[in-house]
Amino acid sequence: MLKITSLTKYDGKYDEIIEDYSRLFEKEYDYNIKKMIKNVFRDIEESKKRGYALLDDDRLVGVMVYHLDENVGVIHFFHILEKFAKPFALKKILSHFINKKIKENLPKVVTLFDIFNFGEKQLNSLMLDFGFERKQRDLFELKVKDYEYVEFEEDKIEIKQFKFENMKQISKLAQFAFAGSLEQEVYPSGFNVKDYEEEMNNSINGLYGKFLPIYSKEVYLEDELIGAIITTQDQSTLVLHQFFIVPKNWGNQYGYRMLNELFKFVDQKGRYEKIATFVSHDNNRVKKLLKKMGFKLKLKMNIYSRLLL
Repeated sequence: MLKITSLTKYDGKYDEIIEDYSRLFEKEYDYNIKKMIKNVFRDIEESKKRGYALLDDDRLVGVMVYHLDENVGVIHFFHILEKFAKPFALKKILSHFINKKIKENLPKVVTLFDIFNFGEKQLNSLMLDFGFERKQRDLFELKVKDYEYVEFEEDKIEIKQFKFENMKQISKLAQFAFAGSLEQEVYPSGFNVKDYEEEMNNSINGLYGKFLPIYSKEVYLEDELIGAIITTQDQSTLVLHQFFIVPKNWGNQYGYRMLNELFKFVDQKGRYEKIATFVSHDNNRVKKLLKKMGFKLKLKMNIYSRLLL
């Protein structure tokens, strides 16, 4: 008989779930996601991440890992072993999560990983039962050694080191100018300023991997803050977790110059082999920029979002 309990800190007992999901993900996308998934589990009890375990008697057969902010709930990982991947099992664990969060008046929920062991039509039907909309994110990667740095004769912008005391100002700008790889593009209604501040705090607190302040930058034009880059780490890969230029400065190659300077810095440091970022499938502006800079599309991943308004 299936029952639900809270997850405890990662100690290896979730390895069957992680191995099964990683195998299916690699089979579908030809991409090894195991280290990323283990990072998700290692954050449990060390950050805002929490989770549920789906048990059949005493056997762990399903897992959900999530975190909550004031307005947003993000499901970072969801998987049920094939033998137990039945509609009632998915409904049981999602109902437990969704119903509790409705009571907490949480307006937005998104799941950031594809869900396996269900047929496509069956899964879409099940997700619609809970009001989720299917979307897609694209992962782009760049090998640092392959990037050719461009020297500009006249560079109007100034790249400065990220400062924690500028968090609120950066968050406010990000609400109006977001052009990177976070959940804002997933939600039909977008984030508000407070949501962005929470997301940046989450990056720094380790919800999305190790935060890299040295590789995180602020962008200025004539002493005015117009953009920023927030980076995290996934093993030998530098992840562009957030990056943006405010709309009034679009069309001046500032986004290109911003990333160009960062990539030169990364190459000089010699610490990271690759640079990666997730982008909404519909974000053609950013995808065009990334392709221009030599990024290659690695995979297209299904995600689901839900508004509780």
